[in-house]
Amino acid sequence: MDPGAPRLTGESVLITFAYRPASGGGSWSDYEQDTLLPMFGRWQASEFASGEVQYLRENSRHGLRTLAGNVTRSWPVEALRLGLTGKRVPRPYRMPVLDPSIDLLVRIDLAGTLTQTQIDALKALRRQLGSAGAVHIAKSTNYRCYENGTPQQSDTPMGFLTRWRPDKSLEEQDEYWKEGHGRYAVAQGFPPQLRSYDQLHHGTRPADDVFDGAAVGEPSGWSFEVVGGRLPILMLALNPKMLRANWNLIADERKFTLSPEWLVFERVSVTGG
Repeated sequence: MDPGAPRLTGESVLITFAYRPASGGGSWSDYEQDTLLPMFGRWQASEFASGEVQYLRENSRHGLRTLAGNVTRSWPVEALRLGLTGKRVPRPYRMPVLDPSIDLLVRIDLAGTLTQTQIDALKALRRQLGSAGAVHIAKSTNYRCYENGTPQQSDTPMGFLTRWRPDKSLEEQDEYWKEGHGRYAVAQGFPPQLRSYDQLHHGTRPADDVFDGAAVGEPSGWSFEVVGGRLPILMLALNPKMLRANWNLIADERKFTLSPEWLVFERVSVTGG
């Protein structure tokens, strides 16, 4: 079997949301409890009952862990590597910062073609959430490159947001991410705590009245690495073996993407209402 060979696993709707209410708006926790959780609970019970609604909250308690991930993938650390090893490391295009930052990612794994009811629900969602913050809705084609064990509710998902480089075609970068980077990442050797590595490709489709398109500088896909349990990701990120693997992966990632932003999420259960 070809290690890291991408295996098609289906399609998803991906919704990112950054809560930025107008002056006088309520708190994020109130908005989440009063509006978001009940709404996506209804979706799981009705509009999207045939699939799976994964509600992934950006975990502020993992702030140091997120910082560790960005630091270990940053230019200063690479400069340190250059000083220690004498090997030239290509300078990054930039280290993008999500603007505005993401508070929530909802991943809806589809069981088939979107129905008109589901499309209408997504359109209504854009109108509703757009008045309370920044919303981005995309459709992805998903590939699994690595799996190890059975997923658990307590697992910690780490999302790496991909944005296309400005100097190559979207199609060229999308193809290399799928066919080249997945195999390369697996070949670096994953720690036993890692349960899975997936790529969620937005593709190169243009924007329409439901989905946002994928263009240079815009979100164009996610890599997801799911870690078993709630282990200290900070220590995992600073492990010397993982640091070396990260350095290699950074160089390979620049073949198809701007330096990605790393976010740590926690799963939140949604129930039908």
